[in-house]
Amino acid sequence: MKGDDSMCYSRRFKLIKKVVRVVNSSDPILIGDIKPHNYGRTSNARKGIYFLFNSEGKIIYIGMISDKNGTSLYNRCINGHSEPHITKLWGLEIDYVKFSRFDTLTDDEIEQVEAMLIYKLNPIHNHATARKEDIKSILKKL
Repeated sequence: MKGDDSMCYSRRFKLIKKVVRVVNSSDPILIGDIKPHNYGRTSNARKGIYFLFNSEGKIIYIGMISDKNGTSLYNRCINGHSEPHITKLWGLEIDYVKFSRFDTLTDDEIEQVEAMLIYKLNPIHNHATARKEDIKSILKKL
């Protein structure tokens, strides 16, 4: 059983490292540049993972966008969601966003990736626990 745990840990680490590399390689988007026409529900930015950064370049929040939650980067950050990030007390801390699409992943897989990233990177403004299932499946699709 111990071997299974170390293999799971190894795959989890590999998955997190790969997703962080993909998201960090995306171009930064200034929070003021997120508009409905380029990051709304009809745009290509509808399924993926995003990191919110403060002015010091520190990740302060990790989020997901998927068909399951029926939102967009614009809705989550600016307007249209029940609690857009900029309206929260910490919203003024947001300097820029990095977003990467993960069209090959299911909504449930994106949700699990988000949970693993939050667990590992521990951004100040969100908390979650990672689930152990499906790491191997997700890695194959990336």
